[in-house]
Amino acid sequence: MGTIITILVLMIVAGGAILWGCYAYVPLGDPEKVRIITRRGVATDKVMRPRAMFLWFKGVISDFIEVPRRFDVTVEEFEIVLPNKDELTTSLTMLFEVAEGGGEKFIKNGKQEGVAKKTMRIARTAVERFAQDRSEEPHTADQAKKMYQEFILRIVDALVKENYLETAANAPKRDDFLDDLVIKLSENDGEYCVEQFGVKLVGLNMAQLVEPKNVVAAAAERKAMKIKNAQKAEEMVAFKKRMEILKKGHDDVSFKDATMAVQIQEGTIQHRINEEIVRIVDEGSGDGLGKLIGGVIAAARAHGSAGGRNGGSKKTTAP
Repeated sequence: MGTIITILVLMIVAGGAILWGCYAYVPLGDPEKVRIITRRGVATDKVMRPRAMFLWFKGVISDFIEVPRRFDVTVEEFEIVLPNKDELTTSLTMLFEVAEGGGEKFIKNGKQEGVAKKTMRIARTAVERFAQDRSEEPHTADQAKKMYQEFILRIVDALVKENYLETAANAPKRDDFLDDLVIKLSENDGEYCVEQFGVKLVGLNMAQLVEPKNVVAAAAERKAMKIKNAQKAEEMVAFKKRMEILKKGHDDVSFKDATMAVQIQEGTIQHRINEEIVRIVDEGSGDGLGKLIGGVIAAARAHGSAGGRNGGSKKTTAP
């Protein structure tokens, strides 16, 4: 009897040792990652948080792939065109988490990089289609800027399996439903299953819709040009009024000649006296243009010996 018991004990110990050897101890891993269990090299749906565990024949029958538990996806700034041809730009940031039963789909879709590319394309397309839809608002840039929640709804509807447009339409208070949706996603507290990729949409933020930089720059340039033209117009009106005062009593003097005389006196053009200016008038009398032209004639006489096209002429008075 004792022999039998001894044999049984030895068998149990041997069996336990064999079983222990078949298991491989896996220590606690990175808490920011999860483990997707594989069987004979093929990913399964099972997703485990990092913890100490044993794997049966690790590396032969079972194993795991470690991936980030959460990851960001950024859609860089892109442009949308509204039905009235207004242009706006925006960008998106999404936060995904590997779903508990989504291991196989997550691996098949290219893991983090593959899922990021596909969700980026889906989200951007949803925004563009909603903006271009002529059957409903927004039709203009001003309308689009006030419809942030509606854009978020379209993105969620495009990513998740559930029809969120219908869910929102059937909600007792649609505005409250949209507020709750936006708040949860903005606080990274969402639980929206993107089943086809084996992930959950946890967070979503869309930058405010704004005019493209080239449109803003063009508008600023137009505004600056408008201000500049208005200033020039005011200056021209003031100049003409001044010329009218200066020409009083000298009706035979042309506006062009009088203008050049004023500019020479003010220093806005160089003292390059030519015969045309000297012919304005020989001698001025009294106030107004006469005194002004006196200085011009004196300058002409001073430069008379220089000759040439710009140096003036020895002929200092009109014939």
